[in-house]
Amino acid sequence: MIKTAKRAVSALAALLLAAAFCSCGKEPEPVAETSEYPPQLTAEEAKALIEADKTVTDIYVNGAIVAQKTAKTVPASPSSEYSDYSKLQALVGATYLPEGGTPEFFRQWPGYGAPAISASGGKTMTFYHAGSSFAEYVDTETVSVERTEEADVCVINCKTASGQKVALKCRFSRGRWVLEKGLMRTLPEESDFCTLGFPYSGIGSMKSFSGSILAVELFISDSEFTFDLAAEEKCSENVAAALDYLASRAEEYGGAPEITVKKFFFEHNGKLTVRNYNIDIMFASTVLESVEKTLKDNFDTDRYDNYLVFICLGKDIEVRAQRYEQTTESVIFYPERVIMTPESTSSEITLAVMELLGAYPFDADNGGVYRTELFRQYFPRDILLTGDIGTGTVSPVTAFRCGMTNRLAPVLRAFWYEQQE
Repeated sequence: MIKTAKRAVSALAALLLAAAFCSCGKEPEPVAETSEYPPQLTAEEAKALIEADKTVTDIYVNGAIVAQKTAKTVPASPSSEYSDYSKLQALVGATYLPEGGTPEFFRQWPGYGAPAISASGGKTMTFYHAGSSFAEYVDTETVSVERTEEADVCVINCKTASGQKVALKCRFSRGRWVLEKGLMRTLPEESDFCTLGFPYSGIGSMKSFSGSILAVELFISDSEFTFDLAAEEKCSENVAAALDYLASRAEEYGGAPEITVKKFFFEHNGKLTVRNYNIDIMFASTVLESVEKTLKDNFDTDRYDNYLVFICLGKDIEVRAQRYEQTTESVIFYPERVIMTPESTSSEITLAVMELLGAYPFDADNGGVYRTELFRQYFPRDILLTGDIGTGTVSPVTAFRCGMTNRLAPVLRAFWYEQQE
């Protein structure tokens, strides 16, 4: 009871003392304000977030810690501190809002083949994607921080090196300021409209599988074989199946090709040998003069965007494509053709037409070892690999090369034949 009385007296004395100060006209001592929460994001902290975003982007998108430029998953460069996957995870976690989608965006990058970055046994693993790149970055001298009406949200205003104005939204989450999205996801996506010229694409009479297409079935009989109705129908059925397959794939890429099929019959008195120029030499010895003149005189090829001829023979030969390649030797093949027989399958005919359009499988001679493996990683079911229209698909790269689309994602431009590794 005594202690309580003393405390009451002390409290009363304090009140009286305060009242005395007030009565003397003196200001009371200021009371210390509580700390601001959440704390304001400073310009230096904003710059640090921007630098961290650049580091992460360089690792995932630009292959900054890739040790081997190979189309298989290998350990990251041991000289990088981020060869320890936990450190890379910590960097990502300290830079981005987990709910903002950016961590998942990078984990899945680029969306073709194996991810650019993965983990195994606590180590960072890398996969080199030749077409993966992001070159833009923020000029940190332009950084300023803008507060918003939401206490836990602010905006980093800045400009990129190319002069683009950018507003990077930040949120205070789990005790720190983090970016909702990095620079790469904030800037508009690069257009997939593409004008790259692949070899043998866009030339000859069959430039692209688009627009109005004339397909002529040219049946040639000779002293060894005469086409009867059954053989003729067999050829026509397989040609139709091939063209239907290609038309359906073109429609998947937004095209709407209109295909007209015509027939022409020719009887050769002698024995026709199938070599590169023999068919054309045979035509030159007749009033028809050439395959090209025959097509133009009988079918008005100028009415069509593209045209090709299926030369049907009764020979024991494999399907072959004779493609115009802008060379003196191939001028005679400007009216591009597929040479076939009643025994040629629709899949073989399809692949031959695609060859006319400029498509061919990647191999050591056509793109090098790396791109061959990369194509197989990205598109294992592409028809150029499966060779079967029943199971094979047409990848975006093959569709672009065949003129079914003018769109090709930037990461897929690694398959351009002049692209350096």
